[in-house]
Amino acid sequence: METVEQGDPQKIKKAKSEQENKTLRQARITAIVFALLTTMAFISLVYAYVQKGIAEESNQEAIKQTELARAATAQLRQCQEEAARQMKIAERNALEAQRQQKLAEEQMQRMGTHKQLQQKIKK
Repeated sequence: METVEQGDPQKIKKAKSEQENKTLRQARITAIVFALLTTMAFISLVYAYVQKGIAEESNQEAIKQTELARAATAQLRQCQEEAARQMKIAERNALEAQRQQKLAEEQMQRMGTHKQLQQKIKK
């Protein structure tokens, strides 16, 4: 900036005007920067709030799925216990069936022997 002579009022007025315009421009730029930063902060705040809501929904869904998994695990355990119980019953029934079959075979043999004796007696 050129030096202004102390005696020229127009040049002093012009220099003051230029300085005021420069100060106003800087103030406008500063205001725009702060407005942009405030807008970005507000957008970030809204985004964070939305993400928090999504995270809470996901958390609730995870809790619900965990409870369902626990219930399914308990039901599976009950089914396994019932299957083991039924397997023991089936094994006992199989053993009983084998025992009954042996008894039947023994009776058939006795009856066959009995018939042979009766036939011999009749002769």
